[in-house]
Amino acid sequence: MSEIPRTLTTRSTDGTELVADVWNSSASATLLLLPAGAETRLVWRRVVDELAEPLRAKWRVVAADHRGHGDSGRSATYRFDQFCVDFHQWMTALAAEPLFVAGGSIGRALGMVRPGEGAAIDGF
Repeated sequence: MSEIPRTLTTRSTDGTELVADVWNSSASATLLLLPAGAETRLVWRRVVDELAEPLRAKWRVVAADHRGHGDSGRSATYRFDQFCVDFHQWMTALAAEPLFVAGGSIGRALGMVRPGEGAAIDGF
């Protein structure tokens, strides 16, 4: 994508700041990209650059840092349930319709677990 992403921030329920890059921010259809453990949102830049033009034109693409990674805030602990709460916060902040999620490692696990807990995700 030739567009320079804008930075989006939100806060988790414990106050931890969460940071993401956003392309095509005016679209409501959203592809949320979550990195693997020990990676940051920057790993998605090359993927975003290769997305097909129809997707780029119609979808908002969001690449998020997990807590304790990249530019997101640090916390005293890093439990899976905290990452689930953070993921839910992204879903709330994005208010995406529809929402599709792609992720590696922990990002993929979050995308699979949250729908089983009732989260409204349209595709993974």
